Amino acid sequence: MAIKDLFKKVTKRVAESVTGEKEEEPFTEDFDKELETGTEEDLFKESEEEKPSKQPEFAEELEEKRAPTENLRGELEKIQNKLDLVDAHLKTIESKEDIFKIEAERYMQYFSFISEKIDHLERELAEVERLLKKKNID
Repeated sequence: MAIKDLFKKVTKRVAESVTGEKEEEPFTEDFDKELETGTEEDLFKESEEEKPSKQPEFAEELEEKRAPTENLRGELEKIQNKLDLVDAHLKTIESKEDIFKIEAERYMQYFSFISEKIDHLERELAEVERLLKKKNID
């Protein structure tokens, strides 16, 4: 028996004795019997013999762990592409805002020019009306 198995059995018995589901006599006798079945060297040899059989399991676990990371990489690439698309849209919007600002400034210049012309024409109209009144009075 491997040390892990012994530890599992002992912890299980401790848990059972704490919860009170099974009332047993102290487990030290069974533990001593299990230790008598083999020396530490034998147990160590058994654990070494089990290692090669576990390696394929670990390889499968590693493959399973790699698969989610590859899926995550794919999802990260999708998210990165979406972020790039959003960034491109933002740049387009910013360039449109710049164009709108330039057009707004140009329209404000037109408005100022037209306002100045209207003011000038109003002054000329006032001058013409004054001259007409002066001529009509004379």
